[in-house]
Amino acid sequence: MREHLAANLRRLMQEQSLGPTELAELAKVGRSTVHRWLAGEGIRQKQIDQLAKIFNTDPDVIIYGKNIINEDKLATIIEIVERYLADKEIMVEPEKKAQIIVYLYKYGSIENIEITAYDTLDLLVT
Repeated sequence: MREHLAANLRRLMQEQSLGPTELAELAKVGRSTVHRWLAGEGIRQKQIDQLAKIFNTDPDVIIYGKNIINEDKLATIIEIVERYLADKEIMVEPEKKAQIIVYLYKYGSIENIEITAYDTLDLLVT
């Protein structure tokens, strides 16, 4: 998997015309760290998440080369959001609802998704 991750990172860098020096500056790490990543060594999830923000993509794109959607998690989140909005009798624009669902999908833990979703919705909607 590490070779794939390095290849995906190289591809993203090439697509955005970034060299190791530029990526190091954006990621606030040394060039040697970027070279280790490109060799498939020593990249942690926190760094993958940071790189995803730099490349404006999902961490799955860096790890797997494409987005991996957990359809069960997505369906659960949609159901929770719909139920929450109905229970609270709140109307939101479809675009806002989609943004909430994406946020919960990206940052919500599947183990506690209902609790996380309700807490997050209380903050985002009210």
